[in-house]
Amino acid sequence: MSDATAIGPVLFIIGCLIVGLPLLNADTTAGRFLPCLACILLIARTVVWRVTETLPPFAFSLDAIWSYVFFSFEILSSVSSMLLFIFLSRTIDRATQATRNAAWVSSRGRRVDLLIPTYNEEQAILERTIIGAQSQDYDNYRIFVLDDGRRDWLRELCERRNVGYITRSNNEHAKAGNINNALRQLSNEDAGVRSHSRRRFCPSARVPQSRAGAVSGRGGRLRPDAAALL
Repeated sequence: MSDATAIGPVLFIIGCLIVGLPLLNADTTAGRFLPCLACILLIARTVVWRVTETLPPFAFSLDAIWSYVFFSFEILSSVSSMLLFIFLSRTIDRATQATRNAAWVSSRGRRVDLLIPTYNEEQAILERTIIGAQSQDYDNYRIFVLDDGRRDWLRELCERRNVGYITRSNNEHAKAGNINNALRQLSNEDAGVRSHSRRRFCPSARVPQSRAGAVSGRGGRLRPDAAALL
């Protein structure tokens, strides 16, 4: 009987997740906030249980000191997990920014080169980055992977994914030198730098005014004013 009583809350939570999660939209604030809040409350409940039910009275003994040292690490892990769920609960809709100037840019027929600088990232990371770059809403673009590691498997990956591959004989000036080396080889007027994340190209009315820009971290917007940083 006691076992059934103990497992009852677990079964109740699992049932709520099975019923409730499919009803939530992950693209909305509520759809992210509610599951994350539930996880935060469960973590907090676990910490309270550890403090009130499992910790021995403090004493200058090896067992007691070790218990409190171990618990301190648990607290740090719990705080880290709570912060993670807080970050995951945030959502930003960039659809308006992504489509604001799309028609204007398309009417100009400007081709944009997306540059992916890389040095020693794993294949799985780079392949996901390439796939994300190929999912642009903007039609007239090319993708080039800038390999500062001179890796044969990456050249083969680019051929398989039908994207450009550019490398150089040295690593002078690190990432900035890698990008500038690619810009010297490309004849296109507009180039954007893409990091290893899932971002969407948001066309801006300022893009055609400069040969190079950088995709900003939050909006995925091409920033020609950032060309001075290259």
